[in-house]
Amino acid sequence: MNPLVEALVARLAGDATLMAMGGGLNGVWDGVAEQGTPLCYIIVNQQDGRPWYTHGGEGGRDYEYQVKSLTPDEASLGGQIDGRIHELLQDHPLAIVGYTTIYLRRKADIKYPEVRDGGAVIWHIGGIYDIEVVPA
Repeated sequence: MNPLVEALVARLAGDATLMAMGGGLNGVWDGVAEQGTPLCYIIVNQQDGRPWYTHGGEGGRDYEYQVKSLTPDEASLGGQIDGRIHELLQDHPLAIVGYTTIYLRRKADIKYPEVRDGGAVIWHIGGIYDIEVVPA
């Protein structure tokens, strides 16, 4: 796991309020949950990442991360989890090994259903976050 993902996972998984929602979330996962993980859980994955430069070389990096919950309930639980994730991330610096967070802000919302075999519906609810970092 890269240091930015580690910092995102640590921030979310370390929050007792978030992890207790819905009777207890089943983890915060990088990319995909372990096969067979029961709902509800959180997925963090990188959408984009690029360096930016100054005249002296690389000045920092700009990332986009998708952070979403997967739940069977759109109306209450999915929205509550999304709200808590947003409280934990929006404008709050992350403890990233080797870097300093200079910007962390939600830029887009995510909300869509996934219909599984047998008709079960899983809701993907969350956001895309811009994260800018500079070397520490």
